[in-house]
Amino acid sequence: MRLLKNISISILAVIVLISSINNIKNQLETIAQAKKRTGELQEENAKLERENAVWQSRIEYATSSAYLEQQARNKLGMGGEDDYWLILPPEEAAEVKEEVKAVEPPLPTWKQWWVKFFGP
Repeated sequence: MRLLKNISISILAVIVLISSINNIKNQLETIAQAKKRTGELQEENAKLERENAVWQSRIEYATSSAYLEQQARNKLGMGGEDDYWLILPPEEAAEVKEEVKAVEPPLPTWKQWWVKFFGP
């Protein structure tokens, strides 16, 4: 009975040992894959940060007055390299008042003849 008990405990210990070793092996593989993926993501992040810096500098240039003047010269054919642009404030819209003059309807033809021959 004691021999059977020792054999069963030994078998159980071996099973637990093999299971633990397998679990440790799986965890090490998972950690290795995670490190590899982390490295890939860090490289991609660095690449995107460089690309972002390039776009930021392009945005700054595109919104600068020098760029706008260059585009006005190139695309609209306005001015030359030595020309300076004045940016004036917008003019206030002046109130437009329309004067309406009352127009009397023309006299009928018979009254026009009467005035012409006999006076008013």
